[in-house]
Amino acid sequence: AGTMIDVLKTHVATWDRFAASGEEFNLSLDMSYIALEVALRTMFGNSLPREEANAISGALHVANEITAKRIWEMTRISEYLPTRENRAYREAAGTLDSIVNRIIKDRRKAGKSQDDLLGVLIDARDADTDEGMSDKQLRDEVLTLLLSVLAKRLEAPAHLRGR
Repeated sequence: AGTMIDVLKTHVATWDRFAASGEEFNLSLDMSYIALEVALRTMFGNSLPREEANAISGALHVANEITAKRIWEMTRISEYLPTRENRAYREAAGTLDSIVNRIIKDRRKAGKSQDDLLGVLIDARDADTDEGMSDKQLRDEVLTLLLSVLAKRLEAPAHLRGR
């Protein structure tokens, strides 16, 4: 709850500045950024630099848009063609991979547990083997969670518009 309150305080202060100046802003878009920022802080703590958070947001948006189109294709042939869309998708996937892999590497290198979702995943052990997750398993878990947050983030503005 503390993370959410901190994020909301920051955004409310921004809204106050807009209200004082009379400048318009997109509340629906800002609400979606709030959801993503809360999710990122919950997953990675407060250590994620703004430029990486923005890169994750942009990459998730691109990946989600293209994936939504691909779901309806009868074959996967178009995924292998050298199109602008495929290049954008690969770039987005590369951005997500590099940031998430760097965070996992840095966290493992630090060697101490942190009180966030990634810390919980790193500390988790298989009940039978007592093995922890591999970096690839961690990456997959984190990206799955980020994509689910994006899906909810994109759903919220439509709901606010009454669709």
